[in-house]
Amino acid sequence: MKALVGRWIEVMIATPHEMLAAMSDYRATTKYVAVGSEPFLKCYGDNFANVTFPALKNIQNLLNEAGADNTIKATIPFNAAVYDSLIYNPVSSVGKFRADIANLIEQIVEFLSSNDTPFV
Repeated sequence: MKALVGRWIEVMIATPHEMLAAMSDYRATTKYVAVGSEPFLKCYGDNFANVTFPALKNIQNLLNEAGADNTIKATIPFNAAVYDSLIYNPVSSVGKFRADIANLIEQIVEFLSSNDTPFV
């Protein structure tokens, strides 16, 4: 996290519930940095549409510059609200990203893929 010192960026490390036991060990290491917290929920409107992806890129670039690109990845915690499935057939294989954010989400997915980072 030394790469973020003096950059005026607040960082929160998010830990999924199923990993809490592992993180209780002082030897645990950080693998992902969460950028935002489900920023594309419908209730937020487009408040975070123009800033989330640039923030993701900046944080990943800082991690890369610090030499942590092979060990720590920046990602965005997504909610199912980014997904628009058919009411009569609500399965992921026949759905798509919401029309209002589809282009942005596709760009984010490409960026995540290019950095070997999971879509979460």
